[in-house]
Amino acid sequence: MGCLSDNIGKVLNQIYDNMESYAKQLENIKDVMKDISDIYSYINQSDINKNIYILTIITAVFSFLAFASGYYGMNVVGLPIANRPWGIFVITGFMLTVLFSGLFVGIRKHRSLKVEDDV
Repeated sequence: MGCLSDNIGKVLNQIYDNMESYAKQLENIKDVMKDISDIYSYINQSDINKNIYILTIITAVFSFLAFASGYYGMNVVGLPIANRPWGIFVITGFMLTVLFSGLFVGIRKHRSLKVEDDV
């Protein structure tokens, strides 16, 4: 009986060692799969960023065209300053004031977000 229990013990130890080895191999495979997933996510995000960049450029071009056609197509007949010779300058000045105010606020917010991100 003693010889049989020694053999069973050796077999069980060998099975345990094999299982431990398999567990380490699975852990390594898990790490490799995580790295592959991270690389795929990075490539996918890079492609999305390129698409957004292109769409932003297209939007900037067409928004300028929409602004120009809207500006020259304004109906100012009912406005109080429409019949004055300086009326268009007042309207243009108001539009530029709104534009530069928006740019100023946007730049300030962008800088504050950038400072918070760096911290």
